[in-house]
Amino acid sequence: MGRKHQDEEEYIAYTIVTTPATEHTPADTAKIKIPKFYGGNTKDWLRWSMRFKSLTQRKGWTLEQAALQLLILLDGDLKIEVEDQARQAAQEGLSFTQFYDSIGQLLVPLDYSETLDEELWNLTKRRNESVQQVYRRLKELVRMFAELPVNAESIPDVQQCRF
Repeated sequence: MGRKHQDEEEYIAYTIVTTPATEHTPADTAKIKIPKFYGGNTKDWLRWSMRFKSLTQRKGWTLEQAALQLLILLDGDLKIEVEDQARQAAQEGLSFTQFYDSIGQLLVPLDYSETLDEELWNLTKRRNESVQQVYRRLKELVRMFAELPVNAESIPDVQQCRF
């Protein structure tokens, strides 16, 4: 009983209209469940970020709505930082993308793109892994590149000397 109750608290369900209602048919809807983000490493944030950005696009939230939903889905120390960032973004009139990138900068190191690049470079199929599992890992790494905040996409000057 304890685990089931705990699982229900870890996810929040949203309903999205997939086909609008007409006079003859009701609207088709889909439910999307997204886990709360309790913290973790950079990869955990990038994985979670993909899901949240997709949800905001599908729901069509404004900056204020997205910030509010983000605060609902976050927990821990990060929630306090995001509250400050949301206030600042509202005062400065930033877009959601700019606001969200500022949050990503709190969690993603400046040179994280090189870490992902190296992981992609060294990606090989493990013995106990199917081709489909390798494809999933590859797809996840590529999506993480797309989720990197603006500051994490550049290689520092010192590392550029190697190339």
